Amino acid sequence: MTFPIKGTGLIGWSLARRHPRLVLIWSVIQLAEMLVMQVVADVFFRPSLLALGAVSAGSPGLPAEAFPLLAFYGLYFPISYGIVFGAANRLILRPEDSGWAYLRLGRDEGRQVLVLLLAFAALSGTYLAAGIGSALLAVVIGLGATALGASWALMGIVAVSVAAMFVLVIWLSLRISLSSPDTFVRRKVSLKGSWRLTKGHVWRLLGVFFLATISSALLYAVVTLLTVGVEALLGGTSGAFDRVFSLDPSAPAFGRPSQMIMLPLSAVVSVVSCIVMITPAAEIYRRLAGQLDGAV
Repeated sequence: MTFPIKGTGLIGWSLARRHPRLVLIWSVIQLAEMLVMQVVADVFFRPSLLALGAVSAGSPGLPAEAFPLLAFYGLYFPISYGIVFGAANRLILRPEDSGWAYLRLGRDEGRQVLVLLLAFAALSGTYLAAGIGSALLAVVIGLGATALGASWALMGIVAVSVAAMFVLVIWLSLRISLSSPDTFVRRKVSLKGSWRLTKGHVWRLLGVFFLATISSALLYAVVTLLTVGVEALLGGTSGAFDRVFSLDPSAPAFGRPSQMIMLPLSAVVSVVSCIVMITPAAEIYRRLAGQLDGAV
């Protein structure tokens, strides 16, 4: 049993088109979340915002004042992603369980948080181990290359090592890419199920996620151009791009007219992008594991 690259990679777009009410509900929730998060950060973590603003302005190091907000984000975002991944899996794998727009906060979501953290730890550990190994290899070869006067060899080894690390992380990401739906269905936090199911499907998985990523990126690019255009019309063409992409977290997030106008659209885009990026894994799992018959 296999899965079509195009149909699976673009299934999120099909789901968004077939469930406009779902997209609307999720977008309203996303918009409220964006507003509430900004208010919470501004009211309770203002010193952290100012500290991060100083960092974005070029101050060296990360000041201690920034850590309370980072800790809050570190707690909040895994829970948020657990809810989102749970809803996306439920949409594909339990479509009959549509109450509350597929959104829940229960054991399924808790397991999603754990498996996402486990996958992140596996990828981070692999990257760190590969980086240390590459560095040691570069040192050993560098000593020999220096002794022989062949510094170009060291540059080549470094380039090959970086490329190999990138390929390794991508490969591992694909092998554990079905961990979220596997955990959702089996109600057991593990990466082993994904490892078993993805064997022999790496190239097709790469095609699916590449297609989903590119289509999502194009959506963001279009919205970004619209935002810059609105900013140029309302605030002047000079510096419009810089104003839209200001990295100062301490600046008012909703202080520009263009942001207020584009905020609802940004919420919709964020929701559609999540659907486009997350649902292919659940659809692949559905097909490989034989959870349902036929197409969604």
